[in-house]
Amino acid sequence: MNRTIISIEVQDEGGTEATIIVKGERNNQVMFEEQFAYEDKEKHPLRLHLLKERFIEKHFAEGKSLGVMSIHKLLKDITERSKSVGVPDYRDKGIIKKSIHLHGYNEIANFFKGEFAGKEKELNEYVTQLLQYPDGTSFGLPTHYLIEGNQVVVNRKSQEVVIFHS
Repeated sequence: MNRTIISIEVQDEGGTEATIIVKGERNNQVMFEEQFAYEDKEKHPLRLHLLKERFIEKHFAEGKSLGVMSIHKLLKDITERSKSVGVPDYRDKGIIKKSIHLHGYNEIANFFKGEFAGKEKELNEYVTQLLQYPDGTSFGLPTHYLIEGNQVVVNRKSQEVVIFHS
């Protein structure tokens, strides 16, 4: 089964300014990410806790949807009260190879040698650790880092490493 996720994250400090991040994923692969700066002197960005209270008081009995109300508010916040900021990240599927397959000690060591430059012993220990699983193993490579409070996006050409013994 395929899985598609469109997420909208609102980061605010309680005032009328916020950062809105829209991300699209398909089968755990980030397809895009965009960031918007919300600034409206009169209206606050989505405050879900308050929207929920108003929904329960006024709209629940009418059979309306809190999810739909939230999406309408977010869409209005983005299209009418925000500006695109930063560089949108539209991942190019053509260059992304979902998995890298590494076979045997030498291939694995060559792949990671840049990470362990001048540290041959640590490299050997790391490769030995990866080869400890009789059926092989796999692990994901992160694409987002949080460095000193700033989100950094790394455009990787691969998102997973699969280790084989031979």
